[in-house]
Amino acid sequence: MILSRYNRILLWGFSFQENMLEVDRGYLMTKIIYINYDGDEVSLDVQNGLSVMQGAVKNDVDGINADCGGAQVCGTCKVIVDDKWIDAVGVPDEEEEAILAFGNAPPNCRLSCQIKVCPELDGLVVYTPERQY
Repeated sequence: MILSRYNRILLWGFSFQENMLEVDRGYLMTKIIYINYDGDEVSLDVQNGLSVMQGAVKNDVDGINADCGGAQVCGTCKVIVDDKWIDAVGVPDEEEEAILAFGNAPPNCRLSCQIKVCPELDGLVVYTPERQY
């Protein structure tokens, strides 16, 4: 069977619209669930390779300030990782630990700028604190 260029592109998980490449959720996107302090939940498909913070900022998620834009210096993108996901997310490095310790962060707290989105995190649940400062 001979496939047209259009059909091959669809089989690979891509679709073209308005001359821009859009990526299907099943190919390069991972679902991240953000729950704010009031219990409001936002479920987003975030592009793999971005950080959890970038997904939140791009979609105006309340509770993540990200004042430094992801440079790991301000501590205003803290999230509390759901217990079920703490092993998948991994442990913070020394720099992140120092920032979290300075802000008296609760257990399971991470800087969302340091959590890279990947398929293994599909369904990740993070909670935003009452305030970042």
